[in-house]
Amino acid sequence: LSDADFAFPLGAMFFKVTDIPAGTTSVVVTLELPDGLDIAPDAVVRKMNRFDTWMTLSNVTSPDLSSAIFIPAAGPLPATVTLTLVDNDVFDLDRRIGSISDPVAVGVSTGATLDPEPEPEPEPATPNPSPAVGTDVAEGGGGGGTAGLGCLSGLLLLGLWRRRFNALQH
Repeated sequence: LSDADFAFPLGAMFFKVTDIPAGTTSVVVTLELPDGLDIAPDAVVRKMNRFDTWMTLSNVTSPDLSSAIFIPAAGPLPATVTLTLVDNDVFDLDRRIGSISDPVAVGVSTGATLDPEPEPEPEPATPNPSPAVGTDVAEGGGGGGTAGLGCLSGLLLLGLWRRRFNALQH
């Protein structure tokens, strides 16, 4: 499962929550990430919706939509992802009431850089050096010289030959 805008340093995690009691619309799941991982503190939690599109989960809990909070590792405390999953919302891939099936991933943006390299200044165009006196050079690609006259002469001869050939056939 790829995401054009985010890299998943841990890959995607798939899980299923079942036997959700009747009348319960959401569950809280906390994932403790392995020790020693170097994940950017501005990482976000991405979740695939039922349309196969990865989206960033809000960090604000809502009764209608799943949300998540990513807490980076701090000292001896491991990084955690706390998910509030809403049964049968757009992110629940299992449409049955009482069961939630989800792929989720910790995402790090691939598009933005903190200090982008400036674009190099374009080099000024250098003028064509003037031809030396007495040489036969055409500037600017306009043709000219004896090659241009040769092509023109060839076209004239072809036209005359065609006219003569047509006259002989009639």
